Amino acid sequence: MRSLILIFTLLGLSMGLIGCEGSRSPKDSLPVMGAAPDFTFLDTQEEQFRFRETDGRVRVVSFFFARCPSICPRINSSLQAIQRALPSPESALFVSISVDPENDTPEVLAEYAKKYRGSSKNWKFLTGDSSTVESLLSEGFRLASGMLPDEHNTRVVLVDRQGRVRGYYQGMDSSHLERLKSDLLGMVKDK
Repeated sequence: MRSLILIFTLLGLSMGLIGCEGSRSPKDSLPVMGAAPDFTFLDTQEEQFRFRETDGRVRVVSFFFARCPSICPRINSSLQAIQRALPSPESALFVSISVDPENDTPEVLAEYAKKYRGSSKNWKFLTGDSSTVESLLSEGFRLASGMLPDEHNTRVVLVDRQGRVRGYYQGMDSSHLERLKSDLLGMVKDK
């Protein structure tokens, strides 16, 4: 008899824990992986964009280059689909940083950006000097890369409103992108 009582008690407790786990918000369930680095680059309008000034918004950070023939367009198309799934375009800020600043001038990026963001001001395409971009990739976001631009890291980074990295997602893996979409949607709903 005592065994049955113990079993039912444990079963009840475990069901309660499962219920609690299901009610956790993404901002509580996603790990905090450290502070996102601050950086300042030029946008498509040749204006200074400082990342820290966007604290208070959820951000999705990626790396690309405009002359990339296959991988970058595929990742940016996936990010475009994720952006369209948001409750409103203002829900999150997408930040794409060129790993080929010698070729990706603000003018080149302005033309490139038309394919993905349309007239949205909620997706920034940025360029800066090579050494700063390399440092941002390797030290700031801890993303190892080979020779830039061709061998850049294809991970996408989710940053919360407080400027903390909350997730890394492989930009070429559809299951990772689905998880990014789910985590992002949960995070923008949690204010």
